[in-house]
Amino acid sequence: MVKILIVEDKKLLREALGQVIERYYGSFDAVADSSKALKCLALNDYDLVISDNNMVRANEGLELMVMLEARYPDVKRILTSGVLMSVDDPMDYCAHAFLEKPYELSAVRDTIDSLLAER
Repeated sequence: MVKILIVEDKKLLREALGQVIERYYGSFDAVADSSKALKCLALNDYDLVISDNNMVRANEGLELMVMLEARYPDVKRILTSGVLMSVDDPMDYCAHAFLEKPYELSAVRDTIDSLLAER
C-alpha cells in the first residue's frame, strides 16, 4: 500500500488532494505546515510527499524538500506553488516534480503515478 503525506496550508486544497489520494492510492496524512510534516515523517514511512512552497513562511516547502532529500532520500517529493517560480529542473529544488498552482487534480494523479512507477 502507498502512503502519502500532504503538506498544504490551505484547508480546501488539502482536503481536495486528500480526496484524490484516498480514492486512488489509499493511505495519506495531511498537515498544514513543515513542522507538523517533520513530526509525521518521524513516526511514519511515506512513499511520497506533496508540499506547497509558501505556507506560514516563504519558501517553507523548499526548506522541507531540502530536509527530505537529506533525511529521507527514498521518499518521492512534489513541490507546488502559486507563486511564479522558474523551474527548469525540479531537482534544483530537491524535488522530483513541480506543479504550478492552480493545477488540475488529474495532473496530480499523473505526477504521482509517474513518480511511483520509478520506485
